[in-house]
Amino acid sequence: MSIQSKNNLKSSSRSLLLVIMFCCSNSLFASLNQVEMSLSLPLKNRQKILLDLGAHSYVELQKIAKNNNKDLNLRWRAITTLGMMYPKSALPLLEKFLSSKKWFLRNASLLALSHGNRSRLKHWLNRSLKDKSLIVRTTAVQIIERLRLREFKSKLWQGLYQRGNFYKKESLWIRKYMARALSKMATSDDLPKFARLINDKDHRLHPYTIRSLETLTQIKFPEEKSFVDKTKRWRKWVKRFQSENSITL
Repeated sequence: MSIQSKNNLKSSSRSLLLVIMFCCSNSLFASLNQVEMSLSLPLKNRQKILLDLGAHSYVELQKIAKNNNKDLNLRWRAITTLGMMYPKSALPLLEKFLSSKKWFLRNASLLALSHGNRSRLKHWLNRSLKDKSLIVRTTAVQIIERLRLREFKSKLWQGLYQRGNFYKKESLWIRKYMARALSKMATSDDLPKFARLINDKDHRLHPYTIRSLETLTQIKFPEEKSFVDKTKRWRKWVKRFQSENSITL
């Protein structure tokens, strides 16, 4: 082979390599764009696109989740999608975010973790119920309710009366979610606790309290049409219940 031919071959090889590199970079760029675009779609459509992209989607979702320059909503969706689609692989990243100083990273990661490892989720729920962010604490309560995690009932009862769930003696919204979660997991042992709750100043708790009292006692007051009237009627019942059973609520 002549020197000229060898030089032409080397030149052609370099050109081919450049084309391959260019195509690969375009492909990676395209997959990143597709991942970002998919995050604005409904869940089913999003999952289909990401599954079609294969391993690229996991890598790109992580990049988006970690990127402080990305829009918060985009990062939120990337984190929660990681938890839904890659619960095992994403666990180290989610647990890292759960220790972040940024509440939205803790919140998104807690939601993401609820789709995966139940043991690690319970660990982080215990911590999140004491989180300084009211939003994170509320998310923890909602997850407990959704998954019916009965082992957290005692913590929810405690949380109803903890100082951090009040502001200037006014009940915060998280207490409503706690009452709702507890009403869905109510057992006969909870009757005195719901009896106490009917006298709570926060009227938002009363519908869930009344529902639980009706279920646990099999007593209803159909003649009372409004929740205000039902609340008054149940308060009278509770007073009689205390007197007859010699208990203090």
